[in-house]
Amino acid sequence: MKLISFGLLTLAGLNLISARAVMEKRAINDKNQCNDQYCYWVSGPSGGTATIVGFGKKNKNSKVVNVPNKVVFEGHTYYVDSVGYGAFGRYDQIEEVNVASGIDNLDLSHGAFAENKNLKRVVLNSPVSAIDLTAFSSPHKDCVFLGSGVKSFTDGQVKRLLISFGFKTKDYSKIDDYTRKVDLFELAKSLSQYLKTSNIKDSGNALAALEIKFATSAGYARLYRLLAIAMGVPAKDILVGHDGNGNYFNYAKLDNVWFNVSVDYPFKRYSLYYQTWQYEFFVGNATFKSRINSKASPSSWYVMFSNYGYSDEFRGQQSYDIFDQYLKQNRLGSRVP
Repeated sequence: MKLISFGLLTLAGLNLISARAVMEKRAINDKNQCNDQYCYWVSGPSGGTATIVGFGKKNKNSKVVNVPNKVVFEGHTYYVDSVGYGAFGRYDQIEEVNVASGIDNLDLSHGAFAENKNLKRVVLNSPVSAIDLTAFSSPHKDCVFLGSGVKSFTDGQVKRLLISFGFKTKDYSKIDDYTRKVDLFELAKSLSQYLKTSNIKDSGNALAALEIKFATSAGYARLYRLLAIAMGVPAKDILVGHDGNGNYFNYAKLDNVWFNVSVDYPFKRYSLYYQTWQYEFFVGNATFKSRINSKASPSSWYVMFSNYGYSDEFRGQQSYDIFDQYLKQNRLGSRVP
């Protein structure tokens, strides 16, 4: 009798272990999964990818959104690769968004973090892309954008902005410089209509200018350069300049010489390029110095290497040089007097 009891106990124990193993390895039947922090749409029953789609019940009043690189449900690991449609849009309490490192590319759907009027800090520690221009639209005016993912996100957003302006990428190596001048003029005019001038906190950041739609001369100049490159102008032929007294602008190489260019131009009065003979758009040093009311000699003006402008873009590396010295060292030609 004791032997039978021992056998029954042993069998019951084995069944319990077996049942536990099945529970631990069981597949997920419902693709909608939530933990205390966030809810996800997972790709499959036993691991894969996950889209974060909103707050979990215990986290819905959080001021911070931390996008993880992975999440575990029922013992299965899912790698976060996207944020869903409007997942965190229109939450007035959100003040900060942090994207974890270790994500190959985080894809942001329409309005993922849109219209969060108190959003003041976005840290992108992984490459980020978005399907349109709404991912971070209309944050707080003083929102700052940081992290290694800023470059990839900015480049993608710049391409979408260029398309929204109605421009197509061209091969300017096969096009005369007059056409390049016209296109650069039209591009500046479109940008001047898109942005408003204001001294925002992250004023030198091209991404902040693009998302917030406010900028100082630094934001204008950096965003204009990135748009020109996306349009097809070689990066070496369009640069960001600074006079040392707070004025940012662009240098553009045309007809094998360097001109000074500013998006701050009276486009309402001279709306077509052929009209610019009355008030030049591409100008030499003396004329431009007078226009920006600079006290510094053009010979001491700078070329800026911080072409995106977010605060951690350069870490101890040289971020600028005297422009004339830069041209001479790199044999890049001369400037218009």
